Amino acid sequence: MKSSYFKVGAGILVSFALLQGFQNCAPALQMSGQSDDLRSVETPVAQPVDHPGGSKPGLTSQHPLMANRKYVAALIEDVFTFSGMTDPQFNALRAMVNAWVNREPGLFGYPCDPKFEEVHCNGTILAPMDAGANSLRTAYKMQLCRAILDKNEYVEGLMVKVAGSKTAAPTETAVTNLYELFYRGDSVADELVSAFLASDKGMLTLNPKISVIDRWRYLTLAICDSSGWELL
Repeated sequence: MKSSYFKVGAGILVSFALLQGFQNCAPALQMSGQSDDLRSVETPVAQPVDHPGGSKPGLTSQHPLMANRKYVAALIEDVFTFSGMTDPQFNALRAMVNAWVNREPGLFGYPCDPKFEEVHCNGTILAPMDAGANSLRTAYKMQLCRAILDKNEYVEGLMVKVAGSKTAAPTETAVTNLYELFYRGDSVADELVSAFLASDKGMLTLNPKISVIDRWRYLTLAICDSSGWELL
């Protein structure tokens, strides 16, 4: 994986744009799992997109290589698995990961062997070990992030992981812990943590009634949506 500063430049800037969007256009990004004071607009459940003939966008060598579906799936499952998780909760998490990532070797890379795969791969068997960046892959990954963060139990489990409780507000240490769950092996820059905390403060200023879980939901969505943690 590339250095933290390269990843910040290539991926985490997406987070800043998203966080700014949360401050300015929060209702458009609300999810059904949010508390009542944020639920003025419901977001329909997203479904995987069918493509004519099962075709996928072609990848070119000009795109940076991204981690394959096995890495992405394992990391997302590890991030959102929490102590005391029930089998149904884990199975639901895995089902979301399979639907948006593991069934798409053409987008995320890593060949599919029907004899050993627990999921079908949408008819795609041959695939590169690692795939390049493309807009459809990004859209699928973002849909996965939203599907998981729409469920309060996964957000609360993550809050306990990074902040120590289901009621703890974002702090420097907790935001650092959250970032490092996605960006494995990287140390987050102090100014980046400060930017996240400033965005959280901005959300709280604009909406004093915002719940702690929704503050964490937005911060996590920004980091999950960023592409830097996928870069090879």
